[in-house]
Amino acid sequence: VPAFRALRKAFPKAHISLMSLPWASSFVERYQCYIDGFISFPGYPGLPEQPLDLPAIDAFFYEMKKSRIDLLLQMQGNGTIVNDMLDQLKPKCLAGFCLPTDPRIHSKNFLEYPEELHEIKRHLALLHHLGIPDDGSDIDFPTASTDEEDLRKIDFTTDSKYICVHPGSALASRQWPPELFAKISAHFFDKGFKIVLTGSSGEASLTSQVNLLLQNKAIDLAGVTT
Repeated sequence: VPAFRALRKAFPKAHISLMSLPWASSFVERYQCYIDGFISFPGYPGLPEQPLDLPAIDAFFYEMKKSRIDLLLQMQGNGTIVNDMLDQLKPKCLAGFCLPTDPRIHSKNFLEYPEELHEIKRHLALLHHLGIPDDGSDIDFPTASTDEEDLRKIDFTTDSKYICVHPGSALASRQWPPELFAKISAHFFDKGFKIVLTGSSGEASLTSQVNLLLQNKAIDLAGVTT
């Protein structure tokens, strides 16, 4: 979000689109102040996030080449596979992250992927490298009236201060162990906070496991929120 905010401030009249996996369309809906459009990425050979749909990939390449992109920023990762793929879209300018073994490392448009940095600072480092000033590292989260309406529909009321704990992750390899989520939740419970567990319906067994470790002291809203 800080990187998108900096891009919008630097290029207030540009049409900025996010090219990403289908789920990210909801992200664009929320951050219309920074992003104008969404381009659904159909996947590519060697990338594990989606099953291959070769006709969709062919159609994607055809449309992207027609669109004549002025600047394509590769902010997905270290550029393995992705940089070569994006080159084929024929943007006027391609910039982003790469590995030291990538010949693009000698281009002023590319930055060696800073593995050690927090993701926010990593993206801002790329913008700094390209001469684009940042607008701070704060994350803002715009809310709409529909968010308030959705919240009112949930059977959740408390007069106490509460902390939402989200123990799930898209990839199990990035997921903190349930017992540690329970341990830090218990710490804040003892300080007088209510604990609210959140997650998708597919993560209900995980939130139940955390709540069991908390002796069912938490409010479990997995699968209940939008």
